[in-house]
Amino acid sequence: MPNTNAIRAAVLRRPSHWLWKTARGLVTVALLAWVVQKLDWQQVWRSVLTAKLHWLVLALSYPVLTMAIDALRWQVLLRAMGHLVTWSELFRINLVGIFFDNFLPSTIGSDTYRALCLSRQYVPSEVLATILLGRVVSLFSLLGLGLACLLTLQAYLPADVYWMCLSVLGSGLGLIGGGLILLRTAQYGDTSRWSHRLLCRSESLTLFVQSMHQCLALRPFIVSIVLSLLLSMVAVAAVVMIAHAYGVPAAQWWFVACVAPLGFIATMLPISIAGHGIRETAFIYLLSHIGIIPEVGLTIAISSYGAVALVSLLGGLMYLLNTMASKRPMQALDTPPGVRTPTDLYSH
Repeated sequence: MPNTNAIRAAVLRRPSHWLWKTARGLVTVALLAWVVQKLDWQQVWRSVLTAKLHWLVLALSYPVLTMAIDALRWQVLLRAMGHLVTWSELFRINLVGIFFDNFLPSTIGSDTYRALCLSRQYVPSEVLATILLGRVVSLFSLLGLGLACLLTLQAYLPADVYWMCLSVLGSGLGLIGGGLILLRTAQYGDTSRWSHRLLCRSESLTLFVQSMHQCLALRPFIVSIVLSLLLSMVAVAAVVMIAHAYGVPAAQWWFVACVAPLGFIATMLPISIAGHGIRETAFIYLLSHIGIIPEVGLTIAISSYGAVALVSLLGGLMYLLNTMASKRPMQALDTPPGVRTPTDLYSH
């Protein structure tokens, strides 16, 4: 396994790394400043005070369900590789991974953590293939859902915004779909000369492509698509419940459900720190076009992120406990014979 500390140090020494971090920080500050100036904060506070707590608590539990679905999808892809990993283990890895995504986004993400965890037991190229394909399938499903919702909202959005979003979503779906079809068809028959030469130059690339072929078998691929759609719909349903908690009338729930995937897609754009600023701006802008005031739009955006942040803290606590547990046997081994440890003293 490569030395991750050395790789991280090399990345941190690059000027481009710090320039990109600075640019993302500036974008985040600018967007949040726009949000602060635009809103009536007394109205925001009134929305919070009048929220229906039972609906809000129910909605805030959605990240746990989405991680459970994601763990099941990951298990399906690993099984296609011939690896039988328990769902509970994958769920624990996902729970810790979401902590890295939300609180350490610039150093290590959940995908890196998940790959390192399972690469100790299985072939790294196979583990990486399942993680990457899971991300791609999830994005493909979200883009498809977002495109369907965008078509529904055509009459409510400005023409320039609608066509820009349509071109971005259509291009994303086309690129991902084309790449999946290319990988799917490349496993049948003889590949072209250029692809054969490319694969022969890199053994790791060859192993990775072969692992992707195993994941793209028809049955696990279809199951992954279905689970990804289910995952997206659970997140959308949570946003609708949050909107209901803040007093959005039932007549607007359908439109809130259509806005939610577009807000999630905007948040994924890598131009701000952990999506802050973009998330709030996207939800405020899109919800305002269906008659929801910006103050309520902000509370919906913050609540949807707050749910993820709370669950992330549980993942951080689990990571801390696992780290402490892994150090205890080493400390016991380092204790000289005849020396009583603090644990021994308290035991008497």
